[in-house]
Amino acid sequence: MQTERPRLSLRIVMLTSGIPATLCFTAISPILPKMEAALAQGPGDAFLVKMVLAVVGLAMVFGSPLAGWLADKMSRVTLMAIAMLVWAVFGCMGYLIGELHVMVASRLIVGLAAATALTVGLTMIGDLAYPALRLKYMGVQVAISTITSIITSPIAGVVGDIYWRLPFLLYAISLPLALVAWSLRGNEPARAVAGASDAPGLGADAKFRFPFGLMFLGLCCGTITFAPVTYMPFHFRDLGVDQAKIIAIALSAETVAIAIMASQYGRARQYLSTESVFTISFLLSGAGLGIAAIATDWRVAAFGLLVFGFGVGWFAANVVARASAFSAPQYRGRTVGLVKGAHLFASFLAVLALEPVGRAGGPPAVLLVLTALAWLIALYFATRIYGGKGRTPLAVAENTA
Repeated sequence: MQTERPRLSLRIVMLTSGIPATLCFTAISPILPKMEAALAQGPGDAFLVKMVLAVVGLAMVFGSPLAGWLADKMSRVTLMAIAMLVWAVFGCMGYLIGELHVMVASRLIVGLAAATALTVGLTMIGDLAYPALRLKYMGVQVAISTITSIITSPIAGVVGDIYWRLPFLLYAISLPLALVAWSLRGNEPARAVAGASDAPGLGADAKFRFPFGLMFLGLCCGTITFAPVTYMPFHFRDLGVDQAKIIAIALSAETVAIAIMASQYGRARQYLSTESVFTISFLLSGAGLGIAAIATDWRVAAFGLLVFGFGVGWFAANVVARASAFSAPQYRGRTVGLVKGAHLFASFLAVLALEPVGRAGGPPAVLLVLTALAWLIALYFATRIYGGKGRTPLAVAENTA
């Protein structure tokens, strides 16, 4: 068993791999109303503004599986370096683009690069042999990306009030990370086959199993996680908030909660099974969304968003932990890529599915629909626990989806 920590540069590459995927949403979300005011010229343009954020998920549904396949075939640190560089260049281009269709197209490339960085990093974490270290790093990776968003989201709001295009320059944050990944070329550690002994029947001769159930679960988690990021700024606007920095602060409270929960994921899994974690997470996230939906004061809505953050804080790590245990080592990149692709694709699909609800009943109606979805899934996992399934803490052989 591998109990010692990897070297510092490798830890940096693995644990910062989620920053691009997070900032795709949090750096731009506070300025959506200002972008709409500046660029929207017709009824359809208002929808395009939302797609500037949501189309990233469309790119990720293709980028994550492709990145997973590439991660199983080529140097992972080289792939990581390229992804970080592309993400920075095309992300910063938003500062210059003045046409919404071009903006949406550039965001597709941003999403592909973010999905690649995220998938490669998670695949490398999933290869670690020691189960407790894997689970700890999965939680820490989420915590680092959300802490970064805590720092950058208020900055995005403040500079967005100065000039709404300035937050696009925050994408340059990945340039130093690209250099760290590039420095590991030629010194990349040997591909680990760790995890094979943890999952009976998933050895070197195992066949690839398509993770249908895990992809659906990832889609549900992604819908509940990402849809509020798109609709909450407009909900705050309807509650009388007209400053981007206030919206950013409210969104930052959510990310603080996510970071706290994610940092404790490895410790929690010493006592809770994946089913127990999902049950708690869906219950809390649904409660938070319900509070925000019925709020008539933006402060109450912000409190609901905070509760929601505590709920979704374990989603990402728990889904990936389940996917890593589900797959044979030689297919881990592909499995993680497919599941993360479904998880992140929800940011695109959810807007398409929920936009008619939003037009008919406004953001509160969307939040209530998400509340119902979260509680239904919580009920499903609770019945699994009651039926005797999923009671084992620190499960290292979760081979069913």
